[in-house]
Amino acid sequence: MKPCMSKYSSVVFASLVFVFGLSACNPPASQKRTSAVKGKSVATQSELIAATFDKQTLTLRDIDAELGESLYEARKHTATRMAFEAILNEKAEKQGLTSEELMKKEMDARVQPPTEAEMMAVFESSRGQLPPEVTFERVRGDIENFLRSQTAQRVMPEIQEAWLKEANFQFVLPYEHKRVAIEAIGPSKGPDNAPVTIVEFSDFGCSFCRRGAETMSEILKAYPDKVKVHFRHFAMMASKASEAAMCAHEQGKFWEYHEVLFANQGRFEPENLKEHAKALGLDEEAFSKCLDSEKHVETVKRDVEAGRKAGVRGTPAFFINGILLSGAQPLEKFKELIDSELQAQ
Repeated sequence: MKPCMSKYSSVVFASLVFVFGLSACNPPASQKRTSAVKGKSVATQSELIAATFDKQTLTLRDIDAELGESLYEARKHTATRMAFEAILNEKAEKQGLTSEELMKKEMDARVQPPTEAEMMAVFESSRGQLPPEVTFERVRGDIENFLRSQTAQRVMPEIQEAWLKEANFQFVLPYEHKRVAIEAIGPSKGPDNAPVTIVEFSDFGCSFCRRGAETMSEILKAYPDKVKVHFRHFAMMASKASEAAMCAHEQGKFWEYHEVLFANQGRFEPENLKEHAKALGLDEEAFSKCLDSEKHVETVKRDVEAGRKAGVRGTPAFFINGILLSGAQPLEKFKELIDSELQAQ
């Protein structure tokens, strides 16, 4: 039994490492520190050169800006882990135990051993992947360890949260969103006097952009008088579809065409795009002439270039009053930022 318990202890202790989800907003600029050495100013930490290539350089500030909110979250995660490990070590020392021994003790008090029926169910579900000669008794210990470790991973966050709360742990590093000057142009929805403006960079060929578009619809419903959304193109996969959407915009049907494109991803050949226009009741001749003339190629290119200059690295990307939120984030993430902006009015 000793080897089994040893394996279980190592699994439990390994569960102390928690990985936080990382997203993509910009962190606050590092605080500057300068000093004089022999009459010369020393570069601040954020201005330190981190890499060179060809005749170019990358500073620590450049890298931090690219990392965005992930840098802040990584710092928060590390601080939380370090604090928890310190609390664990202190508690273990007071009880005359090692950290592993204390965690095993805490887990044993919370984790019920798996039942025979639970272990047999795992064995039966895996039987087809095991050699015919392997019996339940032969792998019983491994199955027990597996089920215990699964339960441990569910219980560990409860222990961590309780001990950190008991120690009054707080992550107090300030966070300030970096604002980017981005022009709010292009097809829009929402009142002109809305206190919150969202500039969305999207690609009709991107499945994540379709989810982002659905989220924008929910946002507009949740904040009908508070939010205005502008659509701008970041067409990496479907530039012709973007041109077609602008042709539909000429006839006042951008958003209807926008929905049709996302509902028919992959059907972006010129004949498909014209079929979509026909289905929406657009003037077919005017639409075809617009699409065939490529009159909106430059419009799409200008949007892409504006997005790149603003820091867009992929789609979808949203600038909420100039604050970049990258990816198809959950609705709650948008609401959190929008509510913060409204409270600051």
